[in-house]
Amino acid sequence: MRSTPVSFHIGPQSFLSFDYATFDTGRISAQYGTAIAGAIGYSLLRDLNLVVDYRRGLVKLSKQQSP
Repeated sequence: MRSTPVSFHIGPQSFLSFDYATFDTGRISAQYGTAIAGAIGYSLLRDLNLVVDYRRGLVKLSKQQSP
């Protein structure tokens, strides 16, 4: 089901997405024992660099630079 555009604010970055799906996260939240608000999918992540620092517990998202 599609809805209106969504804006993500992660740290100093803002991301606007027009192409996304909405779904009920109740069952998956119950399965993992925590409230899961949603998931960020390929349509947003394909244009981002994602760096995960497991030692410090940090995730960094940044917009890819145009060539």
